[in-house]
Amino acid sequence: MSRGSRFARRLACAVAIFELAAGFGTGSVVGGSVWQTIFVICAPLAIYGVLLPLGSRVFEHRAARASGNVAYLLIAALYFGRHHFGPATLDAAITLGALLIGGVALLAPPLRLDAWLRWLLPATALPAAVALALWIRAEGEVWRDLPPTAAAAPGAPNLVLVSWDTVRADVLSPYSGSGVDTPHLLRLVAEGYLFDDAVALASITGPSHASMLTGRYPPMHGVRSNGAQGIAASVPTLPEMLKDVGYHTGGFVSAYPMLGKFGFARGFEVYDDRLPASGAVLLTKLGRRNFLWLQLAGKLLPNAPDASVAGEVVNRRAFEWLDALEADGDGRPFLLFAHYYDAHGPFKPAEPWRAAALAAEASAFPRAADASVQDEMTLYRAEIAQVDALFGELRARLEQADPGLQNTLILLTSDHGECFGEGGIVLNHTASLYEATQHVPMVLRLPAAVGAGTRILATATHLDIVPTFLAAAGAAPSPEFGGPGLQLTELDALRPPGSQRRQVYMEAQQLHLGDERKIGWRSGKRKLVRWQNGAEQLWGFGPDEPEGLDLGATEAATFTRLRLALEEFLGRMEPALGEFVELGAEDAASLGALGYAED
Repeated sequence: MSRGSRFARRLACAVAIFELAAGFGTGSVVGGSVWQTIFVICAPLAIYGVLLPLGSRVFEHRAARASGNVAYLLIAALYFGRHHFGPATLDAAITLGALLIGGVALLAPPLRLDAWLRWLLPATALPAAVALALWIRAEGEVWRDLPPTAAAAPGAPNLVLVSWDTVRADVLSPYSGSGVDTPHLLRLVAEGYLFDDAVALASITGPSHASMLTGRYPPMHGVRSNGAQGIAASVPTLPEMLKDVGYHTGGFVSAYPMLGKFGFARGFEVYDDRLPASGAVLLTKLGRRNFLWLQLAGKLLPNAPDASVAGEVVNRRAFEWLDALEADGDGRPFLLFAHYYDAHGPFKPAEPWRAAALAAEASAFPRAADASVQDEMTLYRAEIAQVDALFGELRARLEQADPGLQNTLILLTSDHGECFGEGGIVLNHTASLYEATQHVPMVLRLPAAVGAGTRILATATHLDIVPTFLAAAGAAPSPEFGGPGLQLTELDALRPPGSQRRQVYMEAQQLHLGDERKIGWRSGKRKLVRWQNGAEQLWGFGPDEPEGLDLGATEAATFTRLRLALEEFLGRMEPALGEFVELGAEDAASLGALGYAED
């Protein structure tokens, strides 16, 4: 072995040991899972052990070896001075110890060290790569809270809230759509109450689900934009209120906007929002990026994390929680919140749903408003069918615990829909207040299928979910909720459905929209839309007229009436400031993966 090769390996080992010890000593590289630990130990040895020997010919010359010694000592001294200027502390002592260990390895290596380093340094590359792969696949921590202490009302039913992310109502057969087979949804409709005019309050995931779980409009719970704010601390959530009346609470979600840190985990005894991350994102968890090996590793690893998990994962986690409740056997009812992101773009359905949707494409209704994305709309239908199958698995598991669902209430809805050309919005929904995003499915199945097959013509919104669930649980809903509940009077009965079309406030306030941010007031078959810059339009909507044409000049009286109603609503509303959530590189990558990179 040449002198240059020996020196290069010693230098690689010395630098790696120094940076490792300095990192652990100063807290710049923190401990974690076993895979993280293996990666942190092996990666710097592998990186330096490969890179420095590549230039070993340089160190054949005595002057180069001397320069290498000086450079190593200078880098260590600069690092030590940068981070530990001042009185000696424990981490400074550990860093100094690392410097000495590295210097000994470099200047006076023990007997046979060179022979060991010859195979040891390259050999660390394999365990580093394996550990990184397993670390990426490893699931993070689950949000956990204390179990309920109060006693539930006698006979209180289990409550299940199911959210199909990004599913518009008009593609589903209960709403006159065709081209997608949803047998489990149809069974739920046959056994329950179908809400013909269910309206989403926002066109994006976070604000819409915050309304589902708080019973408040977005300005009142504080979540206006995905990945920007959390639910205001002063606003109670549905799981918090149900836990107070003796309910177990479990939430299982599948996408970044639903992370527990945005307030969604509050009140849930178990809230599982775990998402797999990329290697580059994981490196940000290791602390300061001024370690050379971390910077080099970051250049070689993919940057984008997975911003969602498949519905199969949601079901598996939910089933494990239900199994644990049954094993515990305390007899308390539960709230289960299951969120499926599978129908959200990009549209890559699995078989056999893809083949079935393609076979039904010719007769599918409605058609894409922009014919160039008709194929994508077909694949979207396939993904909805796939979500329906997942819901069927969830229902089957619920029936294991409660045969015939005699004491289980299920409410299924969507947070918003998707645009396929409506208003020029293609394969997106962020800026939309069109019916393609705001008209969503909503089905309520009461315990023992009371009221089966009823169609409700009156307008319902996500505000109705909290008071409905509280009434079912025997808890008095607060008068401050924005919705009256889905006409629920007792556990086993609904008032006869009316046909009143309620007025509904809506908004599209994602930060990156800028002046395209807007609010809306929906009443009857008309919709007032107001942009951020104050511009206003009056739209009609429904199967008989195109949406998006400004009717303000021809229907001035209606325009004025809706404007006054909106102003009155805004004047009464008491906005809440959403909780500040500190975001980092992992959040930026996740937002970018969902199309919110500008935020």
